[in-house]
Amino acid sequence: MMKLAVNQMQDTQGFHAHITAAHLMHMASAEGERDPGYALKHPEGRRRPMVERAFEHYRLNKEHLNRERLNKERLNKDRKE
Repeated sequence: MMKLAVNQMQDTQGFHAHITAAHLMHMASAEGERDPGYALKHPEGRRRPMVERAFEHYRLNKEHLNRERLNKERLNKDRKE
């Protein structure tokens, strides 16, 4: 019975560490993608369909973020005048 309790405790510790590490990795990569100068390398040649779709979503999201940034800059400029 004691061995089962110890094993469950160790499993819980490992799961918590895994979830924490995965969350931190996700947050770090998300912050990096918000950088205006961030760019993914587009490989040459054919790609699988879902990879192509992911690159398309990435491009559209990047364009959307750039438009938002430009709109904010225009609003700030108009407010100052």
